[in-house]
Amino acid sequence: MDALESLKEYGSDASSDEEPSPKVSELKLPELPSSILSMFKDEIEDDSRSNGELHKGRQRSFPHVPGNWATFVYCKVSVSDAMTRLMADLLDCFNTEDEGEEVKVELMEDVHVSLSKTVTLQYHCIEPLTADLMQGLTATIPQFDFSFDGIKILTNDEKSRSFLALTVGVGSSQLQSAVDVVDKCLGEYSLESFYKDACFHASFAWFLGDASDIMTTDLGGRLEKCFYRHQSSFPQRVDQIWCKSGCKQFSFQLRK
Repeated sequence: MDALESLKEYGSDASSDEEPSPKVSELKLPELPSSILSMFKDEIEDDSRSNGELHKGRQRSFPHVPGNWATFVYCKVSVSDAMTRLMADLLDCFNTEDEGEEVKVELMEDVHVSLSKTVTLQYHCIEPLTADLMQGLTATIPQFDFSFDGIKILTNDEKSRSFLALTVGVGSSQLQSAVDVVDKCLGEYSLESFYKDACFHASFAWFLGDASDIMTTDLGGRLEKCFYRHQSSFPQRVDQIWCKSGCKQFSFQLRK
């Protein structure tokens, strides 16, 4: 991700204002055994990181509930130097004086193509679900390639954030096959399936609010011209599919 790191000069660093720790009650409760505490160590640390990520106006799509882990399945995207130059030029499309109110666009921390919605998973279900994903994906999905064919601005379900995204062209059918396997595994735990007629994409930047509030014909035209001017579809090889649950990451090697 060295190429993507070089693009971060377009975004601003997040400030971390730590509040003082609350005073501990004088009533000392008995300590829990270390074996129990270690079960939730990762979750406690992950929740601390998640709270720290809620800066720049971002909000959770759903409230944090102790024992529930935010979980999603995805393909990683390799960001080359050429792709970094494209992203920088696309961000420059927002830096014009004729667009009215200035839109502050922030870079994503990683670039990937989602194969599931973000769902909440209980701690004890992580191991069996990832085992199901391992079995289903490695048995039925061979390695494949995909590439990008355009640029879109997409908005989340809550209309609170919008995303600048590269859309997938070639390889969409293989991604859908992987989604079918993931949906089946998630369904065993009564978890929500992916979007019907999914538009597979890789978001690399975001801004607050609904895209329809700032989207103009001129802006859309500049973004499209910028993408096609680079004359590359930035092909990607998928030999692994990933699942992130809280702070835990799992990879599933696809067969050749």
